[in-house]
Amino acid sequence: MAIALPRRETRVTSSPPPGSGGESTLMKRADRLLFIGIVLGGSWILGPIAIPFLIGACVLMNRAQKRGELYRPWSVTIIGTFVLIDASVNYFGWGTDLLWSHGTEPMKTLWPGYGKLVDGAYYIDYNAGPYGGLSNNGEKTLEFYGVLVMYPMRIMAAWAFLKMKRWGLQMMIVTSWMYVAFWVAYASNVYADFDARAGASDFGNLGLWFILVVYATPFVIMPFLYTVNREQFADVR
Repeated sequence: MAIALPRRETRVTSSPPPGSGGESTLMKRADRLLFIGIVLGGSWILGPIAIPFLIGACVLMNRAQKRGELYRPWSVTIIGTFVLIDASVNYFGWGTDLLWSHGTEPMKTLWPGYGKLVDGAYYIDYNAGPYGGLSNNGEKTLEFYGVLVMYPMRIMAAWAFLKMKRWGLQMMIVTSWMYVAFWVAYASNVYADFDARAGASDFGNLGLWFILVVYATPFVIMPFLYTVNREQFADVR
């Protein structure tokens, strides 16, 4: 005589396909907090205020993971957030020297102060060049390239990367190689005017290498970008 055992119900929670725009309400709230934290973190002065928003985003994403609604790996969130904050800091930071804000009293104080400590190019003859701000022509050229081309592309790519779009992953790789070329040009320019730049700063060569290490972010994330599973990213616009 067969005995019928009670059937065990299983609850299946399915997360929306990556990059499809079908994020859950919880993930939308998490991404909203993440975006606010990134904007604040990339604005220099308001950086410490970003911490509660980033923590709140992590808490919400952890809840989404427990409910089966987390649609991207944590590694993608960490790398994408890191790249966005890094690109935003440099975009806003160099933008204050490239654009007309270099003539304001705060920038006429902050940039030469930075130059006296780390890089004499921002200290010697500040606001004396044809474009204003620092007078080093090679550095000013890199500012045009970074603020008007590379960093906006990198910000766009990182956000699409966070949204699990395949073109975001592709553009992250492209802009990382652009960043590598930028780093080589920046290092070459620094040492071409080494005496004026390091010689006029308090920290000298140590200060210049601190900045070179800070700008070496593409070397950190490139291995991850080439090993990530591309099938996780949706081929949609």
